[in-house]
Amino acid sequence: MDMSGRPATKTTDTDHEFACRELCENAIATLPRELRDMIYEYVLSSEVRDVAALPTSEPTSSKVGPHYWKAEKVGDATSKELLEVWYRLVRFHVGQDLGYLKRFLSSQPAPLDTTRQLLVTKISIAFDLRDVGTHMQPSGGGVVRDSASRTRMLERLEHLFLLKEGASIHVYVIVPHSYTILARTPDRYAYHEKKVLREVTTTIADVLSRLAAAGYGLSTGIMLSSTWPNKGSLYDSVSEKSTNDTRSCFSTGHGSNLVWL
Repeated sequence: MDMSGRPATKTTDTDHEFACRELCENAIATLPRELRDMIYEYVLSSEVRDVAALPTSEPTSSKVGPHYWKAEKVGDATSKELLEVWYRLVRFHVGQDLGYLKRFLSSQPAPLDTTRQLLVTKISIAFDLRDVGTHMQPSGGGVVRDSASRTRMLERLEHLFLLKEGASIHVYVIVPHSYTILARTPDRYAYHEKKVLREVTTTIADVLSRLAAAGYGLSTGIMLSSTWPNKGSLYDSVSEKSTNDTRSCFSTGHGSNLVWL
């Protein structure tokens, strides 16, 4: 116990908390936002990852975790700036629920005073191959295209324009696990992967072209059912006129190339 009769550990914790808040308040008062953001990015470097597009994914929604997510430890101003940088760094995975995308972007996360629409810079979406294509399996079998699902999917893709200019968008096509079983060799898999991506990008070519013209960064790839997106299977979507790359690439047939990342 200290001279005041309080437990020593409690006093130490309080002193540390006060020192931390004072340090953060001094940084707010003396450093420009650009330098503060560099500090935040360094602190968050171990937390940058893909997360589900849910409010519960926000680090401030949990009572556990590093102290720097607690406003009582770092102060309200630092807590808000830290969360803003976190939103800019992580990629939010929406999955197939494109209808939820609009609601997610238009809502305002506590304790910030702006909507996610102005915060999110990276996002990934996914849709089932059956919604847009007829080529389902490497064996050559086709499926009946669900025109209602396709129309609904195309309508919901318009929600991507709610993202801030320059945002990075990963578009994944979900294929069944049997796809990789049938495409046994790497060459055969690569052939059918390109065939699927060419057909899908042709189906949504209008949306992709308008997104590219609006300044969004686009990449597309294959995603096995019930798995998390795999960045290793992504292709960049670029204009055929601007393509000057030695990496693996192929034409989609509608004015753009897909270039292996």
